[in-house]
Amino acid sequence: MVLVMFNRGFGFNRGDGGSSDGGSGGGKINSDTARLLGNIALAIGLTYLSVTGQIGWVLDAIVSIWLIAVIVPIVGVGAFLWWAGRDIVQSSCPNCGNDFQIFKSFLNDELQLCPYCSQPFSVVDDKFVKEPVKFSNEASKAKQAFNGFSPGFKKGNVSSGPVVDVEAEVKDAD
Repeated sequence: MVLVMFNRGFGFNRGDGGSSDGGSGGGKINSDTARLLGNIALAIGLTYLSVTGQIGWVLDAIVSIWLIAVIVPIVGVGAFLWWAGRDIVQSSCPNCGNDFQIFKSFLNDELQLCPYCSQPFSVVDDKFVKEPVKFSNEASKAKQAFNGFSPGFKKGNVSSGPVVDVEAEVKDAD
């Protein structure tokens, strides 16, 4: 016995010959039909472009976008690695001896601190050297900030006498 199914169609009429007694009426296009119509439109468009000789710009655009998407990140990573190799300083801390790296471009005139021991260091000829301790006999910043705020901080009068600490305990007379 041979069973032949015909009128399968393209999915427009649910394959049942167009009878509307099944429930879902016409007009609904499922995803298979949409995919098929999209492929047919693409095939027609590409055929038209190839027959008229205009398909070259489509292929050029596809190749150009692909090259940009692949080549630009590769060149960017290569440029960053080249820059990082030239800009990095690797040495050991003169205070604790731990090895670490730092970018030269991140260095500034301010104090640099070791990430391990938090001691100051400076970079001289791509080596970390111990930062000299700076002492001064100038007035401290706190003293300068509160100068004139309290009568004890008069210019020229450092101290008028010894400081006496007095403790007292108050008790009720009851």
